[in-house]
Amino acid sequence: MGGSGLGPGWVILQRDLTGMITVPDSDRRVVATLVRDARTGEVLGARLAEDEDRSLVQALQLASGRPDLPVQELPCRVWCAPALAERLRRQLGLFELAAEVEVVEHPVDDEAEDILDAHVAHLGGRAAVASPPAPEDRHRLYTEALAFARAHPWERLSEDAPLALELRAGSDTGSWLVRVMGSGDTRPGLLLTPSAAGRGTPGDPTAAPPGSCALLLNAAAIPPDADRARRHGWPEVEPLIPSLLALDGEEPGEIDGRRSRLLALALGAVAAHLEAGAAGAPTRGEATLPDGRRGRYTVSPAPAGSGAPAGLREASGELVADLLPDGAVIGFGSVPRSAVDGLGTTAAWHGASPEGMSAGGDLPVLILGVDAAAAGVVAARLAEAHPVGVALARREQRELVTLICDGSVFGLTEARTGDESLALFLRRREAADGAHLVMVADLAGFPDLDSISGVFGCVLRDAASPGRR
Repeated sequence: MGGSGLGPGWVILQRDLTGMITVPDSDRRVVATLVRDARTGEVLGARLAEDEDRSLVQALQLASGRPDLPVQELPCRVWCAPALAERLRRQLGLFELAAEVEVVEHPVDDEAEDILDAHVAHLGGRAAVASPPAPEDRHRLYTEALAFARAHPWERLSEDAPLALELRAGSDTGSWLVRVMGSGDTRPGLLLTPSAAGRGTPGDPTAAPPGSCALLLNAAAIPPDADRARRHGWPEVEPLIPSLLALDGEEPGEIDGRRSRLLALALGAVAAHLEAGAAGAPTRGEATLPDGRRGRYTVSPAPAGSGAPAGLREASGELVADLLPDGAVIGFGSVPRSAVDGLGTTAAWHGASPEGMSAGGDLPVLILGVDAAAAGVVAARLAEAHPVGVALARREQRELVTLICDGSVFGLTEARTGDESLALFLRRREAADGAHLVMVADLAGFPDLDSISGVFGCVLRDAASPGRR
């Protein structure tokens, strides 16, 4: 999260949360104050108290690094909304800092308000997020959500009939299932789930697999959701209020920037599909993302389930060996989970969402090293083929390392007996519950990030794996 561009100093926000957060066996008020570094955007302190003055003083104490002492040191300039300025000046006078600290009245920007909303939501039990949406991404998401709410698609689509989506937001590409909720007993909304994770439970977003996200429409949304929606143009007369959630565990969390772009694209895709008549033929379209990149989608009815358990998928196709040029080198390795997102700056994701691939630790990687001229060609072909995962296959008494894709299987290399690097890759894949990466790189420049032409996230479990569902 970036700063406000105001220069060195602090930005101070305050909000009355009475009624949203309650104190057991008490009717006391609840006021929140948040102090943010104006240059970096870092949250320096946040406090709840029973009135504005106590909340403000305690937040300033925490931000100054001395929560147990009166405020003694502050930056030379602080910014706040006009309504808070006089109260802040009065407290500075009590600290004998009025001559040293300039209070600048400044309208609170959307980004700062969104940070305070996220903090309040976290106090209410919602998991925080490291990379929240930029204000322009959030605004686009609310715009698409409003169009979705007004169209009432749950009156035309059943929750038991999901749609298959291919989404591309810039270099972020993936296969998804989308389910419009509200035709049954659930609240209206839309659930977006990685295709590789299976169909999930109809009408139950809390049971969605990791990597999912949702728009839920509710007549009684919690104040942070309502406040955010109003600031981003949600009309007062609209009876349903949106909650935008990431679903990665037992409790919903704040949506992140990546999934906000994908969810906005998915909402637009469903609207276009309905406008086209929701027929069996795929609906294709594109949009310009807030950062100027292109977003593309293909939406069609999801194939009927085969009766296999959730989490399993069938993958088959002709075995071909023309993916890699002569001189290609195949290697195995691993990357820390914390480094996965950074690889996406030069990569095209495909398959499972990176957030849903592992809760922590390392992810195993199959590295396809080719010369610079071939790297982009190979990566583009894999993006079109939709990788599912790396597997072993037997052909003519030989073990082959293969890459299974939707509708095709690429033979990569013959597996040598006792190959420890391959065995380690398979053990790591099992430990990660089937999650792994396939990377295409310029052999001469690897491992520099600039040498990576494609990275594809996959989830594939062996039939005997205990992690298979």
